Amino acid sequence: MSFSTSVIAAGERWPDERLRAALEDLLGAGALVSELGAQGAGPPSTEAAAAKAGYEDSSTLVPVRDGDNAFAPGRAG
Repeated sequence: MSFSTSVIAAGERWPDERLRAALEDLLGAGALVSELGAQGAGPPSTEAAAAKAGYEDSSTLVPVRDGDNAFAPGRAG
């Protein structure tokens, strides 16, 4: 049996309708793509492979509380 799966890192819309691309959505999609690969799924698309790579290398991310400015004084970036 063969099937295909779509994984979409959707983000969200701001009140003014602009798209907010969300890193947490991308990493969540990457986690799912990583597990699908571990279960024997076929090769991912380029975008799915990028999400997977981001998830698998996410240990280098700096945790922040929701709403914190990653570019605050004293922070690299």
